[in-house]
Amino acid sequence: MPQASTTNQTYTTTERMNDCGFKRGKQPTRKPRTIVTYKFVAYVPHHLKQEYESLGWRVKDTLAGTHHGDWSCIGEYVSDRDEEPPTPRRP
Repeated sequence: MPQASTTNQTYTTTERMNDCGFKRGKQPTRKPRTIVTYKFVAYVPHHLKQEYESLGWRVKDTLAGTHHGDWSCIGEYVSDRDEEPPTPRRP
């Protein structure tokens, strides 16, 4: 009786041979990604609110009812770069 072929061997899924005869190694685990964002907060005068919003700022009226709220709002600018946030030109 002829000897059995060695190419018909069965392996578990993780030990399956590839075309070159090497076993497939353990796959590396994925490292969690770190996402860094920068958030800038500033007082925004009421008369400049629309200009700040047009530059990408989110302006909230969270100071309403305080003496600070008589003059300004809180503006938040979120960016993925550590750069100075855009502000309206001053005369």
